[in-house]
Amino acid sequence: MSAPSTATPTPSDAETRHIVVVGGGPAAHRLTEALVSRELPGTRISVFTEEMLPPYDRVALSKRFEIDDDLLLGEPSLWEHPTVTLHTGRSVTALDVAAQRITTADGETHGYDELVLATGSSAPRPRLAGAEEIAVYRTLDDVDWLRQRVADLAVELGRTPQCAVIGGGLLGLEAAGGLKGLGAQVTVVHSKPWLMNAQLDEFGGRTLNRLLEKEGYDLHCGERPAGLEIRDAAAAGDARSAAPQPRYALTFPAMDTVEADLIVAAIGITARDELAREAGLDIGSRGGAVIDATCATSAPHVWAIGEVACFEDICMGLVAPANAMAEVVADRLAGGAAEFDGFDTAAKLKLAGMDVASFGDGFAETDGALEVVYADPAGGVYQKLVVSEDAKTLLGGIFDGDASPYSSLRPLLGRELPAEPGAFLSAAGGEVADLDLPDDAQVCSCKDICAGTIRKAVVGDGVAPPCADIGALKSCTKVGTQCGSCLPMAKKIMEKEMVAQGMEVSTALCEHFGLSRAGLFEAVQATGLTSFAEIIERFGTPADASVNFGCDICKPVIASVLAAQHDEYILDGGRGTLQDTNDRALANMQKDGTYSVVPRVPAGEITPEKLAVIAEVAQEFDLYTKITGAQRIDMFGARLEQLPLIWKRLVEAGFESGQAYGKALRNVKSCVGSTWCRYGVQDSVAMAIELEMRYRGLRSPHKLKFGVSGCARECAEARGKDVGVIATSEGWNLYVGGNGGATPAHAELLAKDLDDETLLRYIDRYIIYYVRTADRLQRTARWMEELPGGVDHVHDVVVKDTLGIAEDLEAAMATHVGRYEDEWAATLRDPEKLRRFRSFVNAPDAPDTGLAYVVERDQRRPATAEEVEAAAAGEGPVLLSGPRIPVRQDGGEPAAAAAQPVGGAVMIGHVTLVGGGPGAADLMTVRARDALAAADVVFYDRLAPTDGLPDWAPGAELVDVGKRPGHHRVPQETIHQMMIEAAQSGKAVVRLKGGDPFVFGRGCEEVAACREAEVPVTVVPGISSAIAVPAAAGIPVTARGVSKAFTVISGHDPLSEEELAGLVGLGGTTVILMGVGTLGHTVSGLRRHGLGDDVPVGIVEHGFSADQRVSIAPLGEILGVAAHARISHPAVLVIGEVVRLAAVEPLTGEAAHPVSVSGPTASAASSGSAPWRGRCCEPVAEHHRTPHWTLCRAL
Repeated sequence: MSAPSTATPTPSDAETRHIVVVGGGPAAHRLTEALVSRELPGTRISVFTEEMLPPYDRVALSKRFEIDDDLLLGEPSLWEHPTVTLHTGRSVTALDVAAQRITTADGETHGYDELVLATGSSAPRPRLAGAEEIAVYRTLDDVDWLRQRVADLAVELGRTPQCAVIGGGLLGLEAAGGLKGLGAQVTVVHSKPWLMNAQLDEFGGRTLNRLLEKEGYDLHCGERPAGLEIRDAAAAGDARSAAPQPRYALTFPAMDTVEADLIVAAIGITARDELAREAGLDIGSRGGAVIDATCATSAPHVWAIGEVACFEDICMGLVAPANAMAEVVADRLAGGAAEFDGFDTAAKLKLAGMDVASFGDGFAETDGALEVVYADPAGGVYQKLVVSEDAKTLLGGIFDGDASPYSSLRPLLGRELPAEPGAFLSAAGGEVADLDLPDDAQVCSCKDICAGTIRKAVVGDGVAPPCADIGALKSCTKVGTQCGSCLPMAKKIMEKEMVAQGMEVSTALCEHFGLSRAGLFEAVQATGLTSFAEIIERFGTPADASVNFGCDICKPVIASVLAAQHDEYILDGGRGTLQDTNDRALANMQKDGTYSVVPRVPAGEITPEKLAVIAEVAQEFDLYTKITGAQRIDMFGARLEQLPLIWKRLVEAGFESGQAYGKALRNVKSCVGSTWCRYGVQDSVAMAIELEMRYRGLRSPHKLKFGVSGCARECAEARGKDVGVIATSEGWNLYVGGNGGATPAHAELLAKDLDDETLLRYIDRYIIYYVRTADRLQRTARWMEELPGGVDHVHDVVVKDTLGIAEDLEAAMATHVGRYEDEWAATLRDPEKLRRFRSFVNAPDAPDTGLAYVVERDQRRPATAEEVEAAAAGEGPVLLSGPRIPVRQDGGEPAAAAAQPVGGAVMIGHVTLVGGGPGAADLMTVRARDALAAADVVFYDRLAPTDGLPDWAPGAELVDVGKRPGHHRVPQETIHQMMIEAAQSGKAVVRLKGGDPFVFGRGCEEVAACREAEVPVTVVPGISSAIAVPAAAGIPVTARGVSKAFTVISGHDPLSEEELAGLVGLGGTTVILMGVGTLGHTVSGLRRHGLGDDVPVGIVEHGFSADQRVSIAPLGEILGVAAHARISHPAVLVIGEVVRLAAVEPLTGEAAHPVSVSGPTASAASSGSAPWRGRCCEPVAEHHRTPHWTLCRAL
């Protein structure tokens, strides 16, 4: 091969060296990350990817079945680095190695000094007639399509969809798991007798077969499909019948046919080597660009990494080798001498309920290799270690059913074991030794992190602080940030190094207790202690309640522990002083010292009568009311002495405390489920109510949130909750460990297809286990992350009951359920308890009068310190955002006095940006008309509705600042100055614009100008002409089965080639505003980038006016139609298949009138197969509020 083994730039080269990376997968991301970290002088990096997203984690692709996460790799800041340019949606179509130049699909060329091919692979389909009907599993788009297709099939068929997955390897099983999680019945078709035959030997593979069959998968192993039968609709059965037959059938030489409604292929990879082939690079016998140990190809200055790279005639679809290749190339480009030493084939199956892993020489092919095996076919466990002939050196391993030794053993591959091999077989009773890995032992293969790197991070380098927790370690070294399987080992190494460095690895709760929270919980439970003093005397440091008074850390923890164990009123027995501020008031304290009130509304279900009570309470006590992000009704601004009065009303109406103040269950969010929703398969509301009423009031280490969704569409967002329940046709799937907040985490599947009773038992166990063992203020996600084994450990405890404590956990929950009492109901019954709720001890009935508010959006809010100060000076506050729009009073007085804040603060002039809508007066919003009614001066645009302006803004000064194409008689900066000067003089200013102010209306510039001048500004949205004007022509911008997305762009300036290519790539509907002047450029550009000539285009001129006119023609003919019709401003262009849906008559409900017809009839006549072509329709002579027209076909 002729490529150099290194690429050290000369000083002159270093000034201009350009590294081009073709491909946007994990390999490209790792290479870019490695190059940036090396800080190569004078180097710029260009990354070209045909996908619209930055590189994402294909290893975690199966997560997309459960959550709408783009799975983006690394930090977004990488693509903002000054040396890096990421070109998304840009495919490279040609490579000229002689000229060192690439060509992109839009015809642009880019030179390079070094080129790295990271084009990855494609997903092949079986070589069967009709294989184009088979879906594949490779990209986010593939998964999104599968999700939607399974959901659609469930509705269309009225039964559980039957899916077949061809391929029983890693990808195939992940695809099968994702489809099953969506509620489908899944058959796995595999050519070999056992699954994962590339990673597992026969015994391991057959063990996996049994595990999957036990989980409800159908297996069809031992033959490749020989044919694919595709039935037409009649043969498949009418979708409205009781049991429509599957559309597809896979046939086999000897085995039974497999029927399916959907078939997915995951049968390996095909290297995307077309660029390399056409450029004349050496290609492997089975594809891929041939590389040497330096990852150089046969062409100078061209490298290949990842799945497109063929090393020793092998292309490998695993992330660890791709990352290793990326590091080699980065090192070589920096002048190093790194080499790729072969493929790391270690694999771990990411499938719920399956614990499968293999690494190294699992098949014992090394000469003299010994196999140490534990097998339990009935129990579904198989563990094997492969060692050298002397049984000392680890050569490989296979784990099936219990892979717990995997993370500890994998770094020892090729090294001498510190103990007998049998000691590492956990299923046989072995206990993995406390391993002391050498510095060069690889811990994380995804990121190539060795044990020494972790130890150095713990010590620190004098610049970066030492890493003393797993979060800091991940941030510093990137260990565990891709697949995460190495985290348990990384944590062990970190903690051991901390001990070696004399750093404290403390689990103490605080200085007053040497025990951790979990240890303290267990100790208190074992001793039956019931007070803080007793606990101090027994377990405190010092153990003397007369000198050890605790602190703000331990006191709330002990209060929570006692509440969880005894379910007694939290403020009795001296426990009131232990509580946080919120718990002491049984309400959340707000910034001004008042409190919020949150009644419990189980599952969000509420009667109109109860809703009316909440409204009455809010009105009577003048409480700011909001539906929170957790879908609870929250009332703010209650004084301490008002809380009993408010809760008396609520309790009498049947409400309980929502405990928004406590570390306890907040709420259970639910959709409407099968009771109302046509997609629901279970009664999610009833289940959510049962869960909320069961677990209410249980004190825990942190707040808890649940969610219940009635189908796989996941409207309740259950996978983002501590406990998430999702209905299936067979029961309920249980997810645990999801959290929102500052560090969100998605819940993990714990068990599936559960009946109601089993679901409750598992949740009982999970919650009590968490309450007993989690650290202080530790959310369930972080708790599970810290547990050895993570969700697998939780599964063992909760589902398998490996610790034998399930009965005890269930009993503890039953005790809580039986003893629960609403805290506010208990408070109202006891006069002594009510004594706590006084603002002033010496004047219990006196309110706190030191509270000041301003009115905003028709509700009061606390005044800021500046507003209070300004009010005291008699000057009035300057409200920077969100003042309510004052309405001119009956006497015609200026509006400034109509919105007097509570407490004497006075408002000065302000600016309101008003969107006037698409032009029709009756399409203005009520708020827009209110703003005009209160205006002292109105600055209006050309396209704003102005016919009734003198009546809408009586007495206001009306100023025309409109712009016309090519003629801006009032510059934008002058408009800013005019608005600000008017407002600063105390006037109510309205800036009236067409459409919506923030849709190509320069509204953001005007808001910024006002804020810079400290002028209050409010925005009133308007109906955008981008949607409304097409609607006036009967053109929807989206339509089921036609277009599921629309893009709105400005045609004011010509679109760039990149923008034109992006529009074609996006598909869907394109709406162009201000596009008449650039119509020729736009049309020719779209055609040049591949948009078909027969794609329909609609042009709607003067929408919602008496002069409205609609022209429709194919893309290839629209310029002729536009020229003949003399299209003029203003007009909205609509491009896409939705134009075919244009109504023959306007959507006004009135009779249409005849119209005159113009247009290039000759071109239309030549297109008889498309009757919508070449139509130009003009308005009727009579003027109507919405002009009538009819689309007439040109002959």
